[in-house]
Amino acid sequence: MGDPIKQITTRSQKENLNVATPKIGEIVDYRKIETYQEHWWENVEYFFHIMKEI
Repeated sequence: MGDPIKQITTRSQKENLNVATPKIGEIVDYRKIETYQEHWWENVEYFFHIMKEI
């Protein structure tokens, strides 16, 4: 099935929808909701992959 955040972002791209993806604990300014499009979890996954190799 996969990770829910990956599922929703993939589907939103296919359907041309914007999905806000703020970081955990990040305060969101709804007046600037379009600025919360970063795929921050990709960097987190990479970090944990590197840490496993150390």
